[in-house]
Amino acid sequence: MQPAAPCAWSEKTLSVVERARTLDLVPVQQAVPGIWVELRYATPRNVTGASFYSPDLPCLLHRETALKLDNAQRFLARSGYQLKIWDAYRPAESHWLLWQKCGATGYVHEPGFEGRWSHHCYGRAVDVTLLDAQGRELPMPSDFDDFSEHAWAAYLNGNPTIGDRLRTLQFAMMRAGFTPLAREWWHFSDQSTPTIGPPISAHDLGL
Repeated sequence: MQPAAPCAWSEKTLSVVERARTLDLVPVQQAVPGIWVELRYATPRNVTGASFYSPDLPCLLHRETALKLDNAQRFLARSGYQLKIWDAYRPAESHWLLWQKCGATGYVHEPGFEGRWSHHCYGRAVDVTLLDAQGRELPMPSDFDDFSEHAWAAYLNGNPTIGDRLRTLQFAMMRAGFTPLAREWWHFSDQSTPTIGPPISAHDLGL
């Protein structure tokens, strides 16, 4: 799945994009040419079984984080890979819903714990997987939001092809300035700037 082109966006989405830019959030499809997007939380195909992103919310990232993602995408293209995004900026309201549903798993950051929110709520984290040059999703250690040891970044499942593929993804993302998360192989944070202060909410974007 690729996102709709900007010319196909609704008036509401265009308004959201304009407000997002004032908060240093940019549409990923414009900042990272050719990237694929399947926002899982905008569909029922996620751990909650329900959509909890507004249909008017495009895929957004902080402008500095988007530049790093473009760097990773270009590096991977040399080896015939492409990136697909499963999640990027996450509205604070949506993160609350996710934590209420899945907080007991220990895989979802408690909103406001020790004064911090998820990097996703600032547009400073991205969940990605690998595609081949034709846009076909490649086998990786697990599916998105697999709350088991199969999700760990230190892949130990014994398939050397998948292990090599994961290390390729990790190298490209770390080379671009991202930090992996030990318990989620798909999650990478841009920690170049501390995420402090209130998170960015859907209300801030007019949603």
